[in-house]
Amino acid sequence: MRSEVVFDLCFIRHQLRDFDKTIHQELLSIFGNKLKWYLDYKCKNELEIVVAELKGVGSWETEDELISYVENKASQQFFTWLQGYKLQLFPTKKGGGSCCAKCK
Repeated sequence: MRSEVVFDLCFIRHQLRDFDKTIHQELLSIFGNKLKWYLDYKCKNELEIVVAELKGVGSWETEDELISYVENKASQQFFTWLQGYKLQLFPTKKGGGSCCAKCK
């Protein structure tokens, strides 16, 4: 079964440069074109902060499946920088899009 994925991640590291580009490359190596994302980059108090908002439809049926997938694909630095996340999966119904399922 396919699920609609909404996955927000927050990454923080000491200020170097181009953290948003680094996170983009990490997400690309993990998800490829499976999900789309938007990155919000901020620099404050000598820290770089990137909030990643990922959305799309994937083959993961449970949150645990998606977490395991990320754990197997992500680099160690990814987890060093990761400070928090929020994950939601919404199963899509066969023969109808997730929008139709939500409107009923």
